[in-house]
Amino acid sequence: MLLIPGLWALAVSGAIWLANRIGPTPGGLPELRQGIDAYGVRNWFPAGVTEWVFVAAIALMLAVIATSIAKLTQRPAARREAQAADEAPASAPAPKQTDTVFVSYARANQDEVLPVIDGAAKAGRKFWVDQQGGIEAGDGWAGEIVRAIRSAGGVVVMCSKAAFESDHVKREIYLADRYSKKLVPVFIEQAEPPEDFEYFFAGVQVLKLFETPEAERPAAFMRVLG
Repeated sequence: MLLIPGLWALAVSGAIWLANRIGPTPGGLPELRQGIDAYGVRNWFPAGVTEWVFVAAIALMLAVIATSIAKLTQRPAARREAQAADEAPASAPAPKQTDTVFVSYARANQDEVLPVIDGAAKAGRKFWVDQQGGIEAGDGWAGEIVRAIRSAGGVVVMCSKAAFESDHVKREIYLADRYSKKLVPVFIEQAEPPEDFEYFFAGVQVLKLFETPEAERPAAFMRVLG
């Protein structure tokens, strides 16, 4: 709408200019100004006002066009900045990889799990076990889990019926897959993994620890870790 007065002023001025240029004595700028003023008088404008109305209308039109062009050129830059902001987390440096093995298990199985972990730890392997770390939910527990998995050299899943029903274990397996961590399923009891667990365990070496004599379990556990 703001362009219409300027377009109207240009159209009228152009018509008057062309009319002045036709004939044996073509007119110049003074004749153009006189023609614009005469047009205004015919349309109830006071004498000497119309040309300034035309100038203001044309200036407004040019300002609107310049503003629109500026906005069009700024939008791609804004989109690039937004895209860069969205990609920043993905391009952020990953935490330093360690040889620590993350242990995912159901707390109901800690009496079966911790002795095996302790035995392997005495042989020199490093493990990250949330219960041993004493991390409470109020101390950024979820963030600690994510950082531990991202920096781990692998993820051991201590499989049992309770583990397969644990939402925490499921989330830890999803995170391990997201960060391309080696999964080591270790069955501490006879249990059939659900389909979502089977998907992640496909093609992965499985250790049925419950079939191994108790005294030999830490050594068997160490072998499957590699």
